[in-house]
Amino acid sequence: MYERIRILELGEDYVKAEVDSKSQPGKSHVVEVTRYGAVCDCRGALNLKHRDICVHAQAVLDYISRNYGVKIAMEKHDVGSHYVRTGSFIDAFGGLLAGEPTLFYGPDGSGKTVSVLTIIARYSNICDGLIVYVNTETGDPQNRYARNVVKRFGGNLDKIEFLAFVEESKLHAFLGGRSEEEKERERFTLKDVLKRDEISLVAIDSVSRFYNSQVNNAPPPQRPGIAAKFAGKLGIWVRFMQDLMFRSRPFPVILTAWMRSGIGDILREAEKKKEKKVEEDVKEMLSPQQLKEWTGPKALGYWSKTIYKIMPAGVGRIQFTQIRGEQMMKQVYCRITDRGVELEQ
Repeated sequence: MYERIRILELGEDYVKAEVDSKSQPGKSHVVEVTRYGAVCDCRGALNLKHRDICVHAQAVLDYISRNYGVKIAMEKHDVGSHYVRTGSFIDAFGGLLAGEPTLFYGPDGSGKTVSVLTIIARYSNICDGLIVYVNTETGDPQNRYARNVVKRFGGNLDKIEFLAFVEESKLHAFLGGRSEEEKERERFTLKDVLKRDEISLVAIDSVSRFYNSQVNNAPPPQRPGIAAKFAGKLGIWVRFMQDLMFRSRPFPVILTAWMRSGIGDILREAEKKKEKKVEEDVKEMLSPQQLKEWTGPKALGYWSKTIYKIMPAGVGRIQFTQIRGEQMMKQVYCRITDRGVELEQ
């Protein structure tokens, strides 16, 4: 039983509250609970399985039910899953898994973005719905780089919704969370895209962009709290998308994340020196084990049904390794060409 719970905002399917910490006297936690999940900065939230909530969120739910008669039912849908052929190199692994997130992770410059844009370009010519590409990296609201690349790779731009977010709050609102800056009726969400057409694919490049920035600029004692809040938000985003799938049809979701490694520095130095032996430089860093190498909390691993490690394997060459999935540890090599990322023959 928590002695002090202060309700900051209460709605039909949302509550924001401040809860005193029992383990840390004098400290409190701000908790947000929606029907898609909960966000809290406590350390306990870092250790949760992906479909659970921390004790503070549960205390808030019990409190509003007892005192206000408000019950928020968590949405947990089993949407089913199946593989979708995209017409791209990823079909060498059977395609993309619709209904569950797929994680692409690798160091800076490894080819994550060009790989995602290649998949989008190929799939846009055969899919029967919209592809949603969310860019958090460049800060360009027009997504000119992505548009130009997809066009050069032969993609159908009419089938693609290009979006860019420079603030995490906007991304959070788009994927089912609450935005403090915007009124509910003014929010633009993925559900609005679905109202126009069926969704065939969602790609978020990168999902850990804002988390990385926050952690890198925060004192070490604050970093676990930042990771915990990101884990909660990620759970909301995935449940929100799965709720949309349950009401329409399953679609693949690609998440990209940076690799937790010094390999990016090695690659930049090799590029400066115009070295041709990148494969030798990085070979010792390749690992067949399921290591937590991406930046971001363990929740990225919990939510990602399929995980690929993307590594440079020479000039204009990429190695894809399935770290988790039905073809775990399978590797393929691709070349970056004028037509996109293509399998080596």
